[in-house]
Parts: sequence; C-alpha cells; structure tokens
Amino acid sequence: SSVCIMRGRGGFVAGLMIGFVLGSLRSTLFGSLPCTGKEEEGSAPASLATSDQSIVGNATISSLPPASVSAVPPSSSSSSFLEEIMPESLRELYRTDRLTFPVTRSMLRRSRPIVGNTQRMRTYLNKLRAGRCTTVLFMGGSVTRGHGAGGHGGAYPKLFVDWLNARYPCTAAAATVDANNESMAAASDRHVAKLTNAQNSQTHFTIWSQVADMSGDIDLVLIEFNVNDEFIPDLPHVLEDNEGPAYEMKEYKSCWYTEALLRRLLLLRKPDPVAVLTFNADYAGDSWRPPITPRDRHSRNSLSRGSPEPAKLWISALYEVPCVSASLWMLALASRGGGTSQFSPRRNPYATSAWHTDNCCHPDGSGHRILSMILAYNFVEEERVMLEQDDADLATVERDLTAEEGLLRDPLYLSDEEDAMYIRNYGRYGAFQQDYLDFTDPNKKQEWEDTIVKNE
Repeated sequence: SSVCIMRGRGGFVAGLMIGFVLGSLRSTLFGSLPCTGKEEEGSAPASLATSDQSIVGNATISSLPPASVSAVPPSSSSSSFLEEIMPESLRELYRTDRLTFPVTRSMLRRSRPIVGNTQRMRTYLNKLRAGRCTTVLFMGGSVTRGHGAGGHGGAYPKLFVDWLNARYPCTAAAATVDANNESMAAASDRHVAKLTNAQNSQTHFTIWSQVADMSGDIDLVLIEFNVNDEFIPDLPHVLEDNEGPAYEMKEYKSCWYTEALLRRLLLLRKPDPVAVLTFNADYAGDSWRPPITPRDRHSRNSLSRGSPEPAKLWISALYEVPCVSASLWMLALASRGGGTSQFSPRRNPYATSAWHTDNCCHPDGSGHRILSMILAYNFVEEERVMLEQDDADLATVERDLTAEEGLLRDPLYLSDEEDAMYIRNYGRYGAFQQDYLDFTDPNKKQEWEDTIVKNE
C-alpha cells in the first residue's frame, strides 16, 4: 500500500513538471457559484448577445501595448480563416461583433496543446466525409449545459453539432443498423448531440452506466471538466490507504478519476471504438480576482491556482488523447497586463471579466460561439492534415493499440487492484463486457461493497 502511494505521489509531481515542459515546448514549436455578473441564467437568448469588437485578421495580441490591451484592432470586412471553417449559412452567427472578443487564426492555433494519436479522430472524420450521421456525447458540467448562455440552445454542444450538420450533411441511410432493424446512429438525417447527467470526472465515474448503457451509437466523446474537477470533495474509491499529502491535493483527486474515465472510454465500443477528445473550455476566474479571500488564498497556494488542467495535459499526452483548450490561451491573454487589466474589459477586451458572466466562470452566448469555433477549427485542421499526409509517414509504433487491440498502458494513478476492479473487470465482471460496478444502483450496493472489501 505504501509503495503504491509513493508511486502515485512521485508520478504525480513528475507528471506536473513534464506537463509544463511539454506545453512550453509545443508552444515554442507551433506557436456552481451564485451568478452575480453580467448575465443571469434565464436571461435573453444567448444568440442575441453582441459585442462591439471586430476581427483582427491575423494580427496577434503581442502588437498591443504591454501594460494595457485596450486598443481594439481595426475592423476587417472578412476573415479568410472564418470562410475556411464556417459554412456560408453560419458566418453571420460568427461575425466578430457577435463574439465576446476578436479571435485570430494564431489564437486558434494555440488551442491544440496535445495532438495525441489521431487514428480515432480520423476514423470519425471519415464517417463525416462519407455522409454518415453521427452521435456526439458531451460529458461536462455547467459550462457544457449552457449556464450563463441561456441553456442548451445557446451552448457550444448545440452550436458545434449545428456546425457539423452544415459542413458535413448526412443521411440516416448511411447509418449502421442492428439485428432488430433499428438505427444504431442518429435517427434522422442529422448529427445529434447527447449529454450526461453528471458534473465532473468523479460523478461520471460513479454513474458510468449512463454512458455504457446509452442506446445507439456513440461516435465522438468530448470531455469538459476543467472547472468542475477543482471541486471534487474526496477520493472514496481508492482501495489503498488514502491518507497523506498527495490525497489532499485537488489535482490528485482529479487525476485519479480522469484516468479511470479515460481508460473506460478507450475500451468502450459503441459499436466502434469511440473518438475521445478532452476539451478545456473554461477556467475558474475567482482565484485570480482581487481582493484575495481565504478560499482564493488556498487556490493561489496550490500548484496551479486550483486548476487541474496542467496535470490533465500530462495524462492526455501519455494516453495520446487529443486535447483542445480554450482556457490556456485565453487565460494568458487575460492576465498578461496584470491583475487590474485582467478584470477590466475597458482596458483589456480579453479580460476574465469580459469572458465570464459571474465570479466563477460561465461564458455567455457570444463566448459559446467562440468555443464552437475553436472545436470547428481543430476538426478542419485535422481533416486538412489527414488529406495531405501520406500514411507512410506514420511509424508502426504510432498505431492506436487501444482501438485495435484494447491494449492500455500501465495506469499512472490507479493501482493494479483498482484497475482490475474498476476498469478491466476480470473474473465475473469480464473484460470488455461493460459490466462496471454501478455505485448508483441501490440493488447492487451490497455487491460492490463486498467486492471492495475483498480487494482491500
């Protein structure tokens, strides 16, 4: 038990250090709390939200004054990158004066910190190119559900799937059919979005049956827990002694459940191996806001101001899961002029308080259009590289063994016993049968309690 703890703690600290190095290297090479802010939940539809900023073209924020970024670049009548990624029917919606702040191609390029293994993502793109209707599962918290944006209608999951339908029209006839002649994909001639009823990686771990037992195909899964994983209260599912400084850290709790969730998703077949993408859509702004409260002080004394993102990037890198991040470059632009500028939209159009609708997080409808644009850009870029790349450029070692053979790397945070019980489920739980322990089923409470006792 003590060996497992030391391994977890040592791997955790080393992981953070490696994650920062990986993020810096790639940048160099490739260049709910109560709402008290500008928009309350249930306000006017988010699609009507506007801003008076305009497209920057391909200028970068570095051209703005260092101490203040109040100068909004001159307006441009069109943007080539917007024309490249947005179908004509959607361009009016993504016009720059309908976004929270100007977005440039260089900003979008900074939103892919982990390229990862793209085999699953390209399989999904080939489904789109073949005209197959697909199902996208969004696993996230209040940001994913559109809190601050008027609900699902103004949130990025709907906007992204609307983009899929505009750019990749599909027909249900191209969908797979099961033995009962029922469609296993979207039921109509459209791509569809599905959402789970959980908030973070811990709750998705405990109600995994929502995913495993979901009817129909699942083609793509987007995971968005960058804010909510900061609030995971405890780590009750660890089978080893869960006392010590490592287990007290928010980041460690997030890492344990994130890894468990990724390992389950990589083994999931619905009916094909699902494409998995982590999406860091937002960051908690209150830990950056003056004056400092006792809660903020605790976050500021943590390794990354309470944010689990640096550690999650390391996990994504080692599991080769592609990662898209809005928060990395947005937070950098928001804070580059200092604390005063970070919460002054007049001085800095990229300010944290311009992006959030309350003291915690939650972009408004115009911000969700930016999130949808970020996802769209990364899929278009991946498609471009896929079409230009010769398969001969890939080494044999780059094959996705998790998709082809169900072969997972050794766990980073889970012990072998935890992996066997919660992920692989050998013995009576059966590998690949998706018969995971369901902690929400009262009829199985005695069963999983007995199983945990046996493995302790």
